[in-house]
Amino acid sequence: DSDEYYELLTSLRVHGKGTFKYDNVRVGMNSRLDTLQAGILLPKLKAFKDHEMEKRNLFAKQYTMLLKEHVITPYVPEGMESSWAQ
Repeated sequence: DSDEYYELLTSLRVHGKGTFKYDNVRVGMNSRLDTLQAGILLPKLKAFKDHEMEKRNLFAKQYTMLLKEHVITPYVPEGMESSWAQ
């Protein structure tokens, strides 16, 4: 029953859209995941966690050891992991 709440939810649903198509006023979301996509994604997430993350962090440690004298490398706190996505 609130136009303001309706506008907010619509904006969030459409990637943060404002009053027109390319007016992005906030960080929105893309949450269109159907059952088939979820069924494919679940085993991929397990494989990513079980294999990919370990290798990525191992290589990241190697890069850090080799580059720390030359550049500022990203810092990951002890006991944490990064997916190194960016």
